[in-house]
Amino acid sequence: MVEIHLDDWALRAGRFTPPKEPNQLALDFRLTEYYSDEAELEHAHRVLGRPGVVRLLGYRNRENMAGFADAVAAFQADSGKNAAACSSFNYGSENATAPDFCWVRKPRIKVGLGVSFEQQVTSDIGVFARAMVSDGRSEVYSYTSADRSASLGAVVHGAPWHRRFDVLGTAYAASWISSAHGQYNELGGVDAFIGDGRLKRASERVLELFYSLHAYRSIALSADYQHISNPGYNADRGPVNVLSGRVHAEF
Repeated sequence: MVEIHLDDWALRAGRFTPPKEPNQLALDFRLTEYYSDEAELEHAHRVLGRPGVVRLLGYRNRENMAGFADAVAAFQADSGKNAAACSSFNYGSENATAPDFCWVRKPRIKVGLGVSFEQQVTSDIGVFARAMVSDGRSEVYSYTSADRSASLGAVVHGAPWHRRFDVLGTAYAASWISSAHGQYNELGGVDAFIGDGRLKRASERVLELFYSLHAYRSIALSADYQHISNPGYNADRGPVNVLSGRVHAEF
């Protein structure tokens, strides 16, 4: 990886190792054969004297991955090429009536773009917005099933209510899968994170609210609430409400 700074601008670029198998921990160090090339351009700015930053990220991945349409076509041409009959890596599906990535994995290119914006509004309030898009033709090799996503939110420090080290935050996020991805899941296909035998495709939407309470010195207690509409990109599922808590301590 290389990083260059010039005044308010920064440029980062690198080649990174992908997993040996999709969404697994072991890495493949054959960097001339399988890799993720990424570049990020960053610009720091000030609006009415308040700092902010904009980042643009692009990536080009070369990995041993499957195409959604190819997996569907292979299954429709030969029903023996189903999830239950896989002898190579898949996600554990035993559905003999569904397509699977294992039959059509080969070296492919996947590209995508992302943009993020952060801005301080007052000394206690900051806002952000992020969005990404990928080509949506092939399986996701790392992280998430989304082929498109957008989010925005705000963070407020607790000085206005005399809790200077507390933090209140809220965010809204929406994500989508491509039509080819949706067809694969509609037929019962399973990817790393979604797939339950049927799909009425819709955007997955999440509203989140959290509060971090500064309890003592470097100890913070956080409570988090999420309302998830169409979980798994399926209009027949949810909504789901998720409550969680966290303890953070440094010594």
